[in-house]
Amino acid sequence: MRRIALIVVGALVLVMVLGSVFLGKLGYLGEVGGRIAESHSPGTPVMINDLRSESQLQDGFNANVGSPRLVLLFSPT
Repeated sequence: MRRIALIVVGALVLVMVLGSVFLGKLGYLGEVGGRIAESHSPGTPVMINDLRSESQLQDGFNANVGSPRLVLLFSPT
């Protein structure tokens, strides 16, 4: 009986923690959704740059401090 009670309490704590992390307005998913909404509105063009030097990458990366950035590297081989 005691073992079942511990399992039930553990499951409830797990549900509460996961619920607050993923479903809360200030939780992880709420934060991600808010940042996506504020950083990219519909119709905003996305820039793709073909870089020729390392300094172009560094300057572009440092120019947008505080906003999400994605760097993709492709190799022809």
